[in-house]
Amino acid sequence: MGVATERYEHGTFWPQVSELAGASGQQFQTEWGRAFLDNLESLGLPDFSDIDDPGARFVGPILMHSGVPTYCLGDYFSLVVERRRRIPGLEAEEFVAWAAARASEGRLHGIDKPVERFLRYGGEFAVDVSDRIFELLDIVGAGGSGEGVPLPSRFSAAARDFVARGLLQPPRPTRGEGREHEGPVAVAPHLVLDPWGRGPLLRLPAEESGSDGTTTWIVTVDDRRHTLRSRPTWPGEPAPPIDVAILAPARSATVAPARRETLKVTVPIVDDRDRLLAFSEDGRLLPARLPLPGVPVWLLFPAAEGALDIQGDSHVIAEGALPPGWAGWSLQLVDLAAARAVRGPRAERYRSVRRSADARISVTDPIPAVRSHTGAPVFAHPPVIGLPDWEAGGARWTISVSRPDGTLLHQEDMDSDGDPSAVWRALPRPLFGSFMVRVRGPWGRGAHREMTIAEGVRVQSDPGWRRIAPRGLVPATVRISPPPGVHVDSPRLALGEEETGRTVTLSSGGQSLRLHVSPPHMTVAYQSTETSTAPSIRAASLYTEDLIAAPGTLIVDIGLSAEPRLHVFSGRQRVQDLVPHGAGRFGLYRFHLAQMTDTLVTHPRVRLCLDETGQLPVATVTPQRLFSGIELVDDELQFRECGEVDGLTAQIYPLRAPWRTPHTAPISGGCAHLPQDLVGAGPLLVSATIEDPWVPSTVARWPAEGSATLVDAEGFVTGDDDAETRLSAYLAGAGPFPIDESDVRLWVVLARVHFLRLGPRTSEVGETVAAHLREKGAAALEGLCLTDLDADEIPALLIRSKAAWTGIRADHRTLMDLAWSDTSALPATLLWAPRIATDPDSVSVDVLESATAVCGDILDLLARGTDPHPRAGMFNEAAILYDGMDQAGREAFLEHTRLVPTGLLDADSRTLASIQLLERRRDASPSLTRETPRLLRESLAILTDLDDTVAHAAVTARVYAKDRRGWVNLPALSLGFAFVARHAARGEHRVLPWLERNRPLWANLAAIGPDLATIDLMLAELLLAGAAARSEES
Repeated sequence: MGVATERYEHGTFWPQVSELAGASGQQFQTEWGRAFLDNLESLGLPDFSDIDDPGARFVGPILMHSGVPTYCLGDYFSLVVERRRRIPGLEAEEFVAWAAARASEGRLHGIDKPVERFLRYGGEFAVDVSDRIFELLDIVGAGGSGEGVPLPSRFSAAARDFVARGLLQPPRPTRGEGREHEGPVAVAPHLVLDPWGRGPLLRLPAEESGSDGTTTWIVTVDDRRHTLRSRPTWPGEPAPPIDVAILAPARSATVAPARRETLKVTVPIVDDRDRLLAFSEDGRLLPARLPLPGVPVWLLFPAAEGALDIQGDSHVIAEGALPPGWAGWSLQLVDLAAARAVRGPRAERYRSVRRSADARISVTDPIPAVRSHTGAPVFAHPPVIGLPDWEAGGARWTISVSRPDGTLLHQEDMDSDGDPSAVWRALPRPLFGSFMVRVRGPWGRGAHREMTIAEGVRVQSDPGWRRIAPRGLVPATVRISPPPGVHVDSPRLALGEEETGRTVTLSSGGQSLRLHVSPPHMTVAYQSTETSTAPSIRAASLYTEDLIAAPGTLIVDIGLSAEPRLHVFSGRQRVQDLVPHGAGRFGLYRFHLAQMTDTLVTHPRVRLCLDETGQLPVATVTPQRLFSGIELVDDELQFRECGEVDGLTAQIYPLRAPWRTPHTAPISGGCAHLPQDLVGAGPLLVSATIEDPWVPSTVARWPAEGSATLVDAEGFVTGDDDAETRLSAYLAGAGPFPIDESDVRLWVVLARVHFLRLGPRTSEVGETVAAHLREKGAAALEGLCLTDLDADEIPALLIRSKAAWTGIRADHRTLMDLAWSDTSALPATLLWAPRIATDPDSVSVDVLESATAVCGDILDLLARGTDPHPRAGMFNEAAILYDGMDQAGREAFLEHTRLVPTGLLDADSRTLASIQLLERRRDASPSLTRETPRLLRESLAILTDLDDTVAHAAVTARVYAKDRRGWVNLPALSLGFAFVARHAARGEHRVLPWLERNRPLWANLAAIGPDLATIDLMLAELLLAGAAARSEES
């Protein structure tokens, strides 16, 4: 072990042992290796037999038990530092899960083998070591020695050398640097679970970004893009966290603050190779590739694909509820105390269950009605720390309490029979603020927890449960009783009907702690396959047209067991009663609104009320048209025939600045006031929606066709951004084209140019912008990756602008490391494919990881010029059969096929993309359908003339020769266009006239089948880049 620890360098273990032992040869290695494994078995220690490396039969376990050789610690530290810099608030479990996944796929580049093996196979041991390294680097980076961190002294020496060499660059704040000790620090967006109705949620952290504290996020879940705004609930507070509903199973989500798209983060959701998700009982995601705890765990899995495979004993404690889009999935709370391993349907690997005794940090129930300003629970008592009994000579434990910024408050060392509560007795009381509690002991048996404590604080509310009232909630009085030595600025709160709670500030000993006090109350939420709203105290505002098309479910939390009914009122007339679906759980009742679709045909405007008199509405249903017209008078929008509706809000889109996030303004008395920067800003598109002040609002990035009203006016947008003013003036015809303009804005202009009311200048503006973007080349494609355009818009935009066949002359030394998503995947592929194909080792691990996560593991094969699924996406007999089915038949067909996409470019994704094209094929222009046979013949002839046998074979594989109808070969034509275009981008200018002549037809094809157009351009680029790389090698 001493050799493994101190003398290992780049695979030199056995030579070093041979030198010390005075022996050598294969027999020597085998005898000593077997003796080591025999000793592990005798001592009951893990042998790491799951190490999948035949060459490491003996060395692997030896190095695992050495922890990490000293020689490799620099690699370990560098990996930790880089990952923590990229992911704010990164936890050790998340780090190890990420590294293990990367290592299993051979993508943990530039890291020595012992570190890779340790992170891949170390499980809870690797988590424990990594967490201690997090702490060590924080302390040494702040100027400390690190000797107090329970790691071998060689770790702290290596860390000091690492810092002395300038390798510890300042990370993003991860444990509270520079913040008051008032609660958990900001964290990265992450997945959580609401097991009683909303299902998996993407939690966006509290953040203050706008001048008024408003936070705007751009969120893309698969190819669905959302703009979300969260406003502070109290002046001076940051906007609260936002929970974004995951409406249906999705591979990943990307999240970025508005106007800061370079900070885009990708959050994995469902791994299609292992579709089992596990959450702790309190809804925290348990990272994949790490052992599950032997306690009750929520397991979410596709029950339609099979049952869970659990080794050992287990029992289901409860069944959770999921949104409609998760049909076919099951959510179960399963006790794993006696289980050994769990595997989801169709998964190849088991997730082991940890059964050994660990230290525990157990908390009491949090203070009711109180949360920290970031939404975390607050506790009135310190946690109870439990140390397990330890055989074989006992164990030593270190218990420390620190502030989240690393400031150590107290530390205790003890045996297993020691008194852990001594650590709390040594601190000044009452305990006040945010604390990090760490328990260190034998490797992998420790624990840590961050929490906010307001010791001795009591909160009482009258009433204890607030029901819905006509204008919100019944009023309540809340009393906050602090212990001696703690001052509260508002010990008594009188909450009105429209207040769910308020923020109070506690202070003690020069520190302050802000808490949000909100007594439990009734809420209403709505879910459908298309949308999901957060629980709110305001009656849900629904549209008649939406409910008739997709009824959805209304979820009412009344806080107690009952037999509720919803009474449907049309005016004063009660026209129907609705009963809940199934028994209520914990006071939650689900009403399926399909019960009332027939009623809505004859009564399009109704109220759903809890009482028989119609005084307690929980939902209102109205037609979408809320006014008859709009007139602009000075700085005021005046809405004609507009009724008074609570929360009625105007969404205002300036046509001379279409890149701007729409401005929202309340409509009161039929009027909405424009902000100063939109007065004289030119024509506006205005739509109206009903907003709930208690939940984050979803803002459409651009209004759907026919959903907004044009308000004509002269002028353009002016402001502090000179470049924006110049571009807006150009769109208004009041200035020249600004050649230094942002590529991000120009792509948005080009995407919206036909909606900007430019009259005869439409074509001129479009071509000027497109020509400028083509000239910018790689920089323009990088800008396209950063726009908030929908994924469906990207392929047709590239075709209309001719950028799909423009040579980009990318200097790969200066390309940005882009976070790939379904939206940015196409331009990112055009930028990165040549380098991924010719020199993958020079591509950053983040780009490769991001690209593979979106495209799938098939990316590597494609980049080497090989497509294992050339026929995927073609129309055949099954497509013709599907085309003739009704909606019910199509749904049954898709359920039977059980398509499971594992990446954007895999076979099932191509099939789903072709189905999208098939379902929309009647929207194709008649000339496209008519000309498809000719265009397909011409594209194949061009590829033959170019002597590209790979492309010709790929397009031919998609041809369905048994049917001569034009639409049947649309998928083959899509791929033919893509290959010809990417040849043009490589300098084959003789094909340009053909592309230019047929550009409108290709753009039409991409508009009705955007997913397949995206995939085909990516396939063509990757296969051509791979073929070129192979040619260079030969």
